[in-house]
Amino acid sequence: MSMLVTSILAKVTITLGLALSGARLARNSRASVRHVLLASAFAVILVLPLASVVAPSVRVEVPIAAQAGLVSAPPETVPDVSSVIVPMDAGAVITPVIPRSAWPSLPALLVAFWIAGAAICLLPVIAGMWHIRRICRTGLPWRDGRSIADPLAADAGIRRPVAVLLHEFLPGPMTCGVVRPAIVLPADARTWPEEDLNRAIVHELEHVRRADWPSQCLARIVCGIYWFHPLVWVAWRQLSLDAERACDDAVLRRAEATAYADQLVGLAQRLSTAAKSPLLAMANRADLATRVVAVLDTRQRRGRAGASSIVFALAAAALLVVTMSPLRIVAGASASTQASADTPKFDIISIKPCEGEPPTPPGQRSSQGGFPNSSPGRFFIECGTVERLISTAYVQNGDPLTNQAARIGDVEWLKGVPGWVRSEKFTIEAKAAGTPDKKVMLGPMLRALLEDRFKLKIHRAADEAPMYVMTVAKGGLKIQPIDKDGCTPLDPDNPPGRASFGVTDEKPVCGVMSMMNGNGMSRWGIGGTTLEHFAGTLSTFMDRHVIDKTGISGEFNVRLEFVRDEHVTGADKRPGGPPPAVPAEPSATDGPTIFMALEQQLGLKLDSTKAPHGFLVIDHVERPSPNSGPGILASSPGR
Repeated sequence: MSMLVTSILAKVTITLGLALSGARLARNSRASVRHVLLASAFAVILVLPLASVVAPSVRVEVPIAAQAGLVSAPPETVPDVSSVIVPMDAGAVITPVIPRSAWPSLPALLVAFWIAGAAICLLPVIAGMWHIRRICRTGLPWRDGRSIADPLAADAGIRRPVAVLLHEFLPGPMTCGVVRPAIVLPADARTWPEEDLNRAIVHELEHVRRADWPSQCLARIVCGIYWFHPLVWVAWRQLSLDAERACDDAVLRRAEATAYADQLVGLAQRLSTAAKSPLLAMANRADLATRVVAVLDTRQRRGRAGASSIVFALAAAALLVVTMSPLRIVAGASASTQASADTPKFDIISIKPCEGEPPTPPGQRSSQGGFPNSSPGRFFIECGTVERLISTAYVQNGDPLTNQAARIGDVEWLKGVPGWVRSEKFTIEAKAAGTPDKKVMLGPMLRALLEDRFKLKIHRAADEAPMYVMTVAKGGLKIQPIDKDGCTPLDPDNPPGRASFGVTDEKPVCGVMSMMNGNGMSRWGIGGTTLEHFAGTLSTFMDRHVIDKTGISGEFNVRLEFVRDEHVTGADKRPGGPPPAVPAEPSATDGPTIFMALEQQLGLKLDSTKAPHGFLVIDHVERPSPNSGPGILASSPGR
């Protein structure tokens, strides 16, 4: 959400900047032209938020110094994937740590601050509309004024009736109403000289013809929404002034400038001595001095905005909405994910294309191939894609800024991918001096191999994605924390057999997850897991990442049985994930969905939300080059 808000504010700033710059360049043009330009800008910034949400997003990356806010959990060891027994560390590696505090989060505070400011700024608008409505309802119809206004309205091209009212508490003339417009004059307008009365009515009729009152109200509402943005208020002030000056120009077509300037000075005196003016009255004392100067300026161009000006403004507004609404700012890391110069590297590398692999049919994506294996000082993968290698090196064994990227289910975790990266497969064998740690080989050393031999250049970025938030259901949590004897400690030298998978009634093994699938049903058993790690496990198998917001600590034994559906993708869908579990005996398929099972069996529920997620972008990649340099025993070009 933060990136969406940032994108909208950037678009609003650009729109207002362009409009104010255009108005500045057109300062010697007609006031009506500048008003059309600024009114179009307000229409754009009113429509942009909705258009930005509806339109398909086009990402615009903005480099930032760090993205540590995305994921704060350090990467942990990724387990072997050769067994259907999945240690719970696999869940820990994918779960962001959500800090729990009694204080609201910064985004929540900012939203509350914005709502409070908007309410304060919109209250005068509501009060002003109520005040003007009350004035219109209590004003007295003036038949003589109507007889003067009707021929002037017909001459101005106004075809609908315009009422003329008198009100004793009004200091100066004003216009109100949308469907039934009305001109409201002070009660002493009966005693005004005929020329002054005509000029005042012509000015207000021009407001009616231009529909200034509804446009001013909408612009004022936009100011309340964007109350914190200084350019909005600058544009509002200029819009109001240009509306008055455009109506003054209409008066000057019929009247002498000095006489009208004297009348404006008299209006300023009336407004200065008035106890109270309507909150949404268009004329105000602060602008009258500028209007008087403009009225007396014989070099000033006057008149209505032509059709070409209106068409140009509308076309520019539509173009801004169409071009800017899809743009979405995403955070791109300023530092790349490339390996550093002191990263340990493999001494001996063999890369061979898998020539016996069947070709991938057009329009289809091949499987990612074999899984990486490692032993002390040795790395091996048989017929694996470069995508598989990237997932292993940068996601599963990457740094905390990228290890979340491939854990968002169907959300694309890798962008800028040439087709061969996902279709062509290679068998790679590499040896290192000594016995480096497995995580070092599958992480920094594999990254160095990809960057040296495949010329891979890659960087991080971030965007928002649909996710699930896990909370306690209304009925309360239905599982109880376990003590230290609640699960059997895991013996790495003697892995549990199928009877101890945890889906039976026997005591489960601590930190081990088991899965049995058959006939559309899935049975999960997890021993000694926290709800935070359980959310990570759900993220691995569901179509969205799951964020734990239960706020409950402690360890639990979890047993879950549900019917698989489109929301459960399976571990085989996860880049670099383990193969599917061995199916159990067939079972009925009329059981609960995973959402129902979570609530009925565990007392947990999942709700949809949006949150930042990381992804990787390939800037450059090449097929491996032929043998070159010492330390490479065998290599074949991947072309």
